[in-house]
Amino acid sequence: MTRGSAAPFDLAAAARALPARTAVLDPADGALSYAQLAQRVAATIAALRVVPAIAAAPDEPAPAVTYVDDRSLDALVLTHALLAMGAPAAPLHPRWTAIERDAFRGCLRAAMPTADVDPSVIAAAADGHVDATLPPAPVDDDRPLAILATSGSQGVPKAVVLSRAAFAAAVAASARRLPWPDDAPGRWLLGLTLAHVGGLSIVLRCLAARRTVVVRRGAFDAAAVRDFVAHHRVDRLSLVPTMLARLVDDGAAPPPSVALVLLGGADAPATLRRRAAARGWPVVATYGLTEACAQVATQPSSLRFAARPGCGPPLDGVAVRIDDDGTIALRGPTRMRGYLGASGPGDLDDGCDADGWLRTSDLGRIDGEGHLHVLGRRDDVVISGGENVYPGEVEAAFLDHPAVAAICVVGVPDPTWGARPAALIVPSDAAMRPAADTIAPAPDALVAQLDDHASTRLASFKRPVRWWLTAALPTRGIGKLDRRAVAARLRVRA
Repeated sequence: MTRGSAAPFDLAAAARALPARTAVLDPADGALSYAQLAQRVAATIAALRVVPAIAAAPDEPAPAVTYVDDRSLDALVLTHALLAMGAPAAPLHPRWTAIERDAFRGCLRAAMPTADVDPSVIAAAADGHVDATLPPAPVDDDRPLAILATSGSQGVPKAVVLSRAAFAAAVAASARRLPWPDDAPGRWLLGLTLAHVGGLSIVLRCLAARRTVVVRRGAFDAAAVRDFVAHHRVDRLSLVPTMLARLVDDGAAPPPSVALVLLGGADAPATLRRRAAARGWPVVATYGLTEACAQVATQPSSLRFAARPGCGPPLDGVAVRIDDDGTIALRGPTRMRGYLGASGPGDLDDGCDADGWLRTSDLGRIDGEGHLHVLGRRDDVVISGGENVYPGEVEAAFLDHPAVAAICVVGVPDPTWGARPAALIVPSDAAMRPAADTIAPAPDALVAQLDDHASTRLASFKRPVRWWLTAALPTRGIGKLDRRAVAARLRVRA
């Protein structure tokens, strides 16, 4: 077992050092200082220890705990309690169906002792343990801190086991790349469920830095988010490109408190970054994945107004290479322990080769300065007449055309070439957009403009051969483009 330091996630130490500092600000449920959070967590641990599935389980390994994370204060306190008692947290997405939740629970139960709890029930039980004290902080070693679901290259969910040591390394590397100024408000907006590694990482980064998690629930609305951020003096946000695009399109400058926007989840078009920088949004791009505790490569904060392409260099301690087929591979201390049940109940597959390299599902390149550029997913590549067409490259070539507000390129079957690229666009002119949830062929005049635009930017085999219009591109999860949904619709039309 690898031994490490308990300091990054030691809530008792944080409460001793900064008892009055706000740890959690939830406008709906109230605020907790670090001292108050420590007290609530101690009581919650006491309540958890009498849950039959937890009380009956041996101390090693600690049982994994599943719960629906609705971003309530109760769920956040429960997460801190599991962290403090050394039990793996397995949060369930609030939008999952009962079948999806049961499938994830079943995967866990086949591998380890597991308990399923309701955060509100545990919170009510904790009221009877107000005099409880925190146990000694667990050591950050190879024991699981969290088990999170992620989708494989074919969309099949996998349970990813992430150790305490991996998260500690990831949090430390992130802090070195994006240090928090001493005079900053120190408030990071939590707009993601903890079932996403991006949401859980915000909680862990704030705990390690003794900063504040600011919780916002509800759908993403640009004006509402901007007002919320301004009112609560939030200085850090984690966004995906579609969220940033809505904030930029809203037209207003960012609230004065905003010092950093961490942009991930998908490769952000250069045009969006330039538009964001022009409006004063301090954006740094990042590339990461659940299997590496969120961040793999991140631009330094000095580039937040530079609108520089790429995702920056790898974090300290993380090695990245590009394989011969263009696949991004990585290794380092932030890597997962493995996929749970990959080959059978209880099995743990780290997905690595003999030298410890984990091949991702993403394609990329590394420029002369060591910055990583993501080109798309391996399974998104369109092979046309033996040539590889990368949708992200094609989309980027059209995003600076004034008629294109958004674009998605996919492959459609072709009897001669095997597949050809086709494009679904949201036209800038709202009058050209078809009714919601429908698509329509692009007018010949617009197609001619776009073909002419592509003639000096893309090789002929990369240019879309068919064009359709829509009112909005479909998204999934936290706002990522749903390329599979687009492909299904265009292949039917083709």
